[in-house]
Amino acid sequence: MSAFGASLGNTLGVKIVATNLVGDSAESQATNIQLGKAPDAPVSLTFDGDSSSKTEIKITWQDGSSNGGETITHYEVYYNEYNEDEGQGDFSKLATNVGNEYTTTISLSPGKTYVFQVSAVNKFDESVRSESLVVPFSFRPVAPTNVVADFTSITHE
Repeated sequence: MSAFGASLGNTLGVKIVATNLVGDSAESQATNIQLGKAPDAPVSLTFDGDSSSKTEIKITWQDGSSNGGETITHYEVYYNEYNEDEGQGDFSKLATNVGNEYTTTISLSPGKTYVFQVSAVNKFDESVRSESLVVPFSFRPVAPTNVVADFTSITHE
């Protein structure tokens, strides 16, 4: 995006003139505008299974190719419980003002499948949401401890 050779992030001085059938008005006072837009949606959403547990899911992402001409200030994370019959459905905001390129969620139910989307925000606007990341939330069972064996049975806790 450019205007008169200016690029995203540049500031332009602007004066306005009104015109009608009688003629032109005097110029307005100069005002500055900064060229910018919403950033591109985050990409490469990933489920970080090594950093997840039976009560938490960690997802990571990367910035899209353009920040819209201004630094990304934070991210918004959306989720929904996936329903095989209904698909993705409506999303709820899971986390707001996330300052990193990852988030860890809690209070989700093991055995269910969740869908996540992320948007990036700069001073101009919020991006469209990322492509969906579908995470079947399950985990490996914990190894039994205190295994005791005798000749007739095996018990464990």
